Amino acid sequence: MAPTTAPGPEVTDAAAEEEGEAAGPTPVGGSQRLGEVTASLGDVSVPGTWLATSLVSSAQPGRVEVASTGQTAEVELRPATAAATLSPSAMQALGVGLTDIPTVVVYTR
Repeated sequence: MAPTTAPGPEVTDAAAEEEGEAAGPTPVGGSQRLGEVTASLGDVSVPGTWLATSLVSSAQPGRVEVASTGQTAEVELRPATAAATLSPSAMQALGVGLTDIPTVVVYTR
């Protein structure tokens, strides 16, 4: 049995903080919450369903959820050093317009 610990002070992650969210990944249904980012349309010439974000340092499977609607999509999380961007197919899967700039909750799988 794992020991339980009382909640401590909130710890922040520089990459997460840079994108506007305190760190402290929280397990959610077999996945881990990385944080929230505001994402714009990414490079339309790059195929796939992906989110480029500084919340990850290597490509990995993930899930994003639109904070305002709860709509989710399975995506490939890709590392980025600039602002977060979503592929056109990810935006379509999330039900947001290509000119929208949604806030999304990012999870690993």
